[in-house]
Amino acid sequence: MFLDIDECDGPTPISCDNGKSCINTRGGFQCVCNDTQYGPECQYTTGVSKLDIAFLLDGSLVVTRDTFTNFLSFIKATTASLNVSKVGTHVAVAVYGNTPELVIVFDDHYNQSSLDSAVDDIAYPASRLSNMGAGLSLIFSAFMSGASRPNAQRALVILTASKSHDDIEVPSHSLLTNITAKVFTIGVGTEYSNGQLKEISSDPDDNFLITLSSREKLSMEIASFKDVLAKGLDPCSSNPCRNGSCSQSAQFGYTCNCTAGYSGRNCDKENDPCSPNPCKHKGTCQVLLPSSFYCACAEGWTGPECEEDIAECSLPVDICQQGSCVERAGDFFCNCNAGFAGKKMRQM
Repeated sequence: MFLDIDECDGPTPISCDNGKSCINTRGGFQCVCNDTQYGPECQYTTGVSKLDIAFLLDGSLVVTRDTFTNFLSFIKATTASLNVSKVGTHVAVAVYGNTPELVIVFDDHYNQSSLDSAVDDIAYPASRLSNMGAGLSLIFSAFMSGASRPNAQRALVILTASKSHDDIEVPSHSLLTNITAKVFTIGVGTEYSNGQLKEISSDPDDNFLITLSSREKLSMEIASFKDVLAKGLDPCSSNPCRNGSCSQSAQFGYTCNCTAGYSGRNCDKENDPCSPNPCKHKGTCQVLLPSSFYCACAEGWTGPECEEDIAECSLPVDICQQGSCVERAGDFFCNCNAGFAGKKMRQM
């Protein structure tokens, strides 16, 4: 019989560096960042204060009893670092096979101890079929129910070892678009469909899809999966703002504060300071830098944007030597003395 030693709560408990917590796993332990923190030294934070996370487990015969037990241990170890509480993380669990079953609802458990006990009570179905599509539809309904908070970040973690026998396209599309859940998939073994997992996972696949050759490796993925999960939930982790800084937005996921000269959703559009033309009175605009310009003004105008009328009649030089000078907008004319005409006061 397998006896799991809890290294995190024994006579000489494990001490983790960088503020990490020791998380017991099946056959070992992992040092994992707490709550919304992630990174090698827990130096980053997702900024997600409310998380509704669902786990969808493959309960088909392809998944052995030992692998299914590893799935359950993975849930307990992953949620142990996610602040399961009434105001923090809520957890739901569904199992699929012949017929899917929602075994834990989002508002069932508000502390880790209660959740762990419920996870331990989940039975191994050993189903002949692997109807993941039906399981995805059930999870979609769980997210749409009153048990899931509308203002919480939503995530789905799928643990599977088999190829789905039913359609997954429609329910996965609903999860990814209608409720904007981040979908993480973990394939264990060799009998799952990598193409199906890519279709289900959020994009890009490299950030949301994990494949493991054996169930034993799942226990060693807790710390690295916490980073994968946190990065997937942190829209700024991929540095989407090309020329600016990123900040999270409850409504849009993230917003970019663009540096001068750039605009667009991701600050990827270089602004044209000459469009529209800032130069007044038929001045010509010339781009100097991405955020600056120079106005070549038409005759009679001056200023940064050709907005100032040159007062020709007030110049030190008397431009109407044989008459009086009269100002006009962008111009002047001379009231000539008898016998003279034109701006240059030619003698008639």
